[in-house]
Amino acid sequence: MRVDLFFTLLKAALGQPTDAPQVDDSEWARVFALASRQSLLGIIFDGIDKLGCTLPRELMLKWSFRAEAIRGLNAQMDSSAKKLTELFAAQGRTSAILKGQANAMLYPNPEARQPGDIDIWVSGGKKSVIALLGSMDLLHESTISDLHAHLETKEFGVPVEVHFIAGAGIRRPSANRRLREFLDTQVHNATLTPKGFYAPSLEFAMVMQMAHIYRHFLGLGIGLRQVVDYFVLLQNSTEQERASVSEKLRPFGLERIASAVMWILGEFLGLDKSRMICEPCEWRGRLLFAEIMDGGNFGKHAKRAKGLVFLWWVKNRLRLVRLMKFDYPEIMSYIAEYWLKFALYIPLRLRLYVSFVKKRRK
Repeated sequence: MRVDLFFTLLKAALGQPTDAPQVDDSEWARVFALASRQSLLGIIFDGIDKLGCTLPRELMLKWSFRAEAIRGLNAQMDSSAKKLTELFAAQGRTSAILKGQANAMLYPNPEARQPGDIDIWVSGGKKSVIALLGSMDLLHESTISDLHAHLETKEFGVPVEVHFIAGAGIRRPSANRRLREFLDTQVHNATLTPKGFYAPSLEFAMVMQMAHIYRHFLGLGIGLRQVVDYFVLLQNSTEQERASVSEKLRPFGLERIASAVMWILGEFLGLDKSRMICEPCEWRGRLLFAEIMDGGNFGKHAKRAKGLVFLWWVKNRLRLVRLMKFDYPEIMSYIAEYWLKFALYIPLRLRLYVSFVKKRRK
């Protein structure tokens, strides 16, 4: 399909100057498919509406139905975010909505951003937050990771992750320590929004979400929605906020991923260079863009994800080797951490296997 058409519609939705494109009816189905893969159906539909494009009737009805569903889901997410905020405030805890609905408020049309889940940071640290969730009877059948706990969807009507750490880190120990200290301090500066939940500062959001993009890029993959979120953060930021974030990129180990993101934002979304937080790097940007377009939202549609689980595992290991040139220190740290955890879990895997075999023999 014409990638330029897709980004013309995206730029229109984001308030960037662009002309209405000439489109054959046969192209619209491919635009819809790409918007679906990237979780940008609502945003692209907003661009179609702003440019006054005419779609085939059947696709128009289907797309408008999906866009309306996204608007309804955003209202539900906002309501649940407010409910969670009030719930934790009643327990004497401060909180902040990370990404998601906090980002949506900054869009020209907040109702068009396609939401995923609610990420809410709650004060107190891991042990305290887990104990609190247990006492509130919210932890049954949930999954606890190093960063957050997943709550059951039925409790709030939408997926919820309760974070006890303010955002994902990176793998290099010294850079990660500095990054964590900044995020743990800045998350307390969240302010109450008109929607009834707290949102962190834009400076916090720009640092935290760049680390989030990097973590997922090196993991299963990252999509355009997260990159578009970053465009919106930059458009709403002040010169002082951007300058402050720019100074932190190198000490936090984020300068290489930031240079790639800036190239994509400048090349495809028309971000003015005065709003960039670092110099764009074309070859890193092209590499990141290729991964985004291949994998879709969080890499769910990547070619390497197809086939047998073992082949998927091998492809992911080889992918990291190929990405080594992108950021050698970070990716080497990522690989080292992976194999260390792999070795540590061998005894547990063996015990589970033995237990499984014994049950099969009974």
